[in-house]
Amino acid sequence: MKPKKRRQRAKREKLVILYEDRHILVAVKPPGMLSQGDITRAPDMLTEIKEILWEKSGQTRRPFLALVHRLDRPTSGLMVFARSSKAASRLGKAFRTHQVVREYVAITRGIPEETGVFSDLISKEIATSGRVQVKQERRDEEAFQDKEKHVEKHDIRNERDGGHQGHIGVHDSKGLKAHTLQEERLQARLKRPDLGAPQNQKSRPARKEWLEASLSWKRLSTDWQRDESLLLVTLSTGRKHQIRAQFAANGMPLLGDRRYGKGDARDRSVPTVALHACRLTFMHPVDKTICTFNSLPDLNPSFSDRDGIVLKGALERHKPDLSHLSL
Repeated sequence: MKPKKRRQRAKREKLVILYEDRHILVAVKPPGMLSQGDITRAPDMLTEIKEILWEKSGQTRRPFLALVHRLDRPTSGLMVFARSSKAASRLGKAFRTHQVVREYVAITRGIPEETGVFSDLISKEIATSGRVQVKQERRDEEAFQDKEKHVEKHDIRNERDGGHQGHIGVHDSKGLKAHTLQEERLQARLKRPDLGAPQNQKSRPARKEWLEASLSWKRLSTDWQRDESLLLVTLSTGRKHQIRAQFAANGMPLLGDRRYGKGDARDRSVPTVALHACRLTFMHPVDKTICTFNSLPDLNPSFSDRDGIVLKGALERHKPDLSHLSL
């Protein structure tokens, strides 16, 4: 066996599988590993778990395993995979409709209230900087793009001051200029991907798409000297980089976050972001029982042993909120 393959196999053997049956598998992702393979061809959870199952089965055919959610590469913690097509479909829907309780332990550079909620808008796509953007007000996309524009259509022919026939007045709170019917037709055309912009007419840049992003937290402990807090964070939605981006946007980036953090000596003193998916609760896709899995951040060196002890007590005291699950 080649040295590179031996190293990959050694890493694979260290992966922790907490539970498996015919339909689901729950494993713990180490920090730095991809959830799914990409063009870098770096090791990823989906491929490595497939290889483990294949080696255990002794069969020539590789087993079925489907990814139903992801963790950011630097984040460690619990992941559930589907081992059947039925489970893949049902678990995928459960994640899309927020029927899974996802809880994380995190260390923030800053001290929030004992409990709290963030409800922001977050960009759907990652910018060239590698970060998502956060709007710290819950408003719909039109409110952001058009400053609460009020559109009123009327026939200018009926106005007392006359005016050109065929115009439609479009007014907002700041008295924006009216558009002609020709301009209205152009806008309608631009919305048709099969038509596109007319010849010699430049198309306008696409609007940025914003998604609701909500989470809540409980403060578990505080290091007053370092101005840091250990939090139990519960996701209400699951967006790219959500926890990292929202805490950074609210002035409390996570410890060790190379993308959203402070980038100072304290951040560089730990090898990865202090974020670990510590509890996962969902309805089993086939037998319909409630499944809860816990994981302490032993694999994440940015947490101390004391952090693990505090988290263990918190998970025992604070049971997951199942009120929004369709039981």
